Amino acid sequence: MLLTLCALPAFTATVAQTYDSGADPAKPNIILVLADDAGVEAFRPYGGTSYATPNIAALAARGRTFTRAFSQPLCTPSRVQLMTGKQNYRNYEAFGWLDPDEATFAQALRAAGYRTAIAGKWQLSMPEPDRPIEFDAERAAPNVTPAIIRDDYGFDGYSLWQLNHVLADGRGPRYWNPRIERDGNLLPAGAEDYGPDLNAAYLIDFIEAASGDGIPFLAYFPTALPHAPWVPTPFTVDGRASDEMHSPEHFGANVEYLDHLVGELLAAVDALGIGGRTYLIFTSDNGTARNITSETNSGPVTGAKGHLTIPGTHVPLIIAGPEIQAGSVDHRLVGIADITTTVLAAAGLDAEIESLDGRPLLPVTSDEGKPAGLLYSWYDPKGRNFAPGAVAMSPTRRLYADGRMTAVEAAPVCCVLRELDMAETGRPTEADPQLRQVLLSHEQHGTR
Repeated sequence: MLLTLCALPAFTATVAQTYDSGADPAKPNIILVLADDAGVEAFRPYGGTSYATPNIAALAARGRTFTRAFSQPLCTPSRVQLMTGKQNYRNYEAFGWLDPDEATFAQALRAAGYRTAIAGKWQLSMPEPDRPIEFDAERAAPNVTPAIIRDDYGFDGYSLWQLNHVLADGRGPRYWNPRIERDGNLLPAGAEDYGPDLNAAYLIDFIEAASGDGIPFLAYFPTALPHAPWVPTPFTVDGRASDEMHSPEHFGANVEYLDHLVGELLAAVDALGIGGRTYLIFTSDNGTARNITSETNSGPVTGAKGHLTIPGTHVPLIIAGPEIQAGSVDHRLVGIADITTTVLAAAGLDAEIESLDGRPLLPVTSDEGKPAGLLYSWYDPKGRNFAPGAVAMSPTRRLYADGRMTAVEAAPVCCVLRELDMAETGRPTEADPQLRQVLLSHEQHGTR
């Protein structure tokens, strides 16, 4: 992630009111999958051994696996950063909220002629009431319309859970008999309907239609999987299921069903013959839940969602697409905002990147597979029961804003990273001056 030394303006592109039906069909398509609460240890390309993820492994085999990608520690902070490409201190105001005046990557692509759609988990239209902020209630739940999703957020179509039906007492189930809003209407659903299937099918229909019309597309899939409640999936259900059947024993089945849906998207791309001009990006919003331990080829890893540590933020990132070497591996430090700028760069929107806090990961040059770079993350849980903080990272060290410094050790076999107290390593414990400068360069900024 680009280390920004001063506050910068938003995207330069203005919001397009309609997409350009004469769009250049040579522009690449982009499919972005965002898993929910899944660290690297859950997936085979990263050394995970607890769960079968052959389709994600197949995606890695046809693309590039980034071994040192880091998210924010919680859902909304990562989603806001991904949508806008900015450090959280610039625009993250409240859990469950993205200011509709913020510019998004989807708006930029839509203005450039892309047809755009989103399906899955939203959780960005109502700030939680425990930390009140001023906001435009006419553009917040329960008043979010298709026009608001299109004009303020950049999506022509949507199929979303937790859009206008929000907060714990109103959002409804995300999995079985889900409460999903689709293009302005509450989707009729029954006890046998499974939310991730409905949303994946919506996006596949969208991809097929856009491809048939010869229009480049952005399909964003912020799936609910494998976030709790962990319940039986269509592959494991025995009789009637509901979101009340929560148990950690179902976590693995949820990961494996996520893998199945990635496979469905890959199959759709291949069936349409558009693989040569389609980027497929897979990542996650934060680490795995704290009560889940997964086995890897380097030993067990316990999730740390909500914490700014490595197991709370070390997430998968795999990119397959045009001119990406199949089966390649990249050890650069990567942040969520780097994914934003990569999407923009893939669409040829380099001018939109200058104001953002990430740097494009594509195209790849020959020296970019080596551990390199510095990364910064600022975190405020906004009322959640976790400690706020900031951290500056190098490939081998992490310096936290409270003065703690830890060592980063990579497992001999890809791709688990262990975070150790410096005293345990026998290395000098004084703060790294380069990392301290990174922290100081961001302290001047106010927060929202």
